[in-house]
Amino acid sequence: MSEKQINSFTEFIQKNPNEGKWYRFRGATYASLQNYELAIKDFNKAIELNPNDAKALSLRGSMFAMLKMNEKAFADYHKALQIDPNNTDALGQRGMLYYIERKFGLAINDLEDLLKIEPSAAHIKRLIDEIKMQM
Repeated sequence: MSEKQINSFTEFIQKNPNEGKWYRFRGATYASLQNYELAIKDFNKAIELNPNDAKALSLRGSMFAMLKMNEKAFADYHKALQIDPNNTDALGQRGMLYYIERKFGLAINDLEDLLKIEPSAAHIKRLIDEIKMQM
């Protein structure tokens, strides 16, 4: 992802300022460039325009997690999962954040829910086994 993509999304935003998906797309581009503050700003706008945008909530949660703002990250993951219980990004990211905070039971719950949606995710199975060994 690049500055060229940011410029393209900015043009879409200028033409369609009330379509949150363009803010979400540009925010994801900022995130890929590790510009978390600008990513959060765009995700905030996407969520303002569409409070039920589970993808934007999950992405913003990931930015908060990268910035070690775990409570805000958890809040976004929880809300994203209330809107879309099958949001695999939110399940996986929240599960990893629980793991980092050593809340192993909660981590396993999220990761097992993720496996129900994506049963072929071998890396998730290995992670669950690893967590269980630490309990």
